[in-house]
Amino acid sequence: MEIPREQRDLYIGLTDRDWYEFLARRPGLDEVNFWRPGGGTLNPRPGAPFLLKLKAPLNAIVGVGFFERSVRYSIRDAWEFFGEKNGVEHISGLVARISKYVGRPVDDRHEIGCIFLDQPTFFVRLKISSATTKRFLSANPQGRGASIRRLQRLLGVTKPRYSA
Repeated sequence: MEIPREQRDLYIGLTDRDWYEFLARRPGLDEVNFWRPGGGTLNPRPGAPFLLKLKAPLNAIVGVGFFERSVRYSIRDAWEFFGEKNGVEHISGLVARISKYVGRPVDDRHEIGCIFLDQPTFFVRLKISSATTKRFLSANPQGRGASIRRLQRLLGVTKPRYSA
C-alpha cells in the first residue's frame, strides 16, 4: 500500500552504478538530475530526503539529496539545464543511457522525467540485504516513498543511534 504524499518522510530511488560513480567524483554539486527514462515524474513533499540506492546485486544506499520538484523535459532540455549533473559527460552519453533503459534507440527529443535533487551528498555504499530490498520495493521496482518508522523496521533499527 502506497503511503499518502503528505505522510512520506523520505523516498528511496534506485539508480545505477555509473550515474552514482560519475556524480560522486564531483564534490560540491548544488543539485543533480535523478532522471527517469520513461518520462515518469514523482510527487514527494518538497524538501523530503531522497535516498539513492544502487540496483541489485549491489543493493547499497550511496547518497541522499532533497526533493525539489519533478518535471518532464526532452533529453536536449535536460542536458541544457543540468549538463554533467545528469550523471554523464556528454549529451550523447545521456541519449545512450536512456536508449539502454527504454530498450530502443531514442534521440535527444525523447522526454524523460527529471527529478531535481538539492544538496546531493554521495557516500561509501551501505549494504542492505536483498531480502530487505525485495520486501520494500516489491510494489514498485523503480523506488518508493516511505515513513522513517517503516524504513527503521525494514532495516532492523529499533531506536535512533546518536554518537556523543
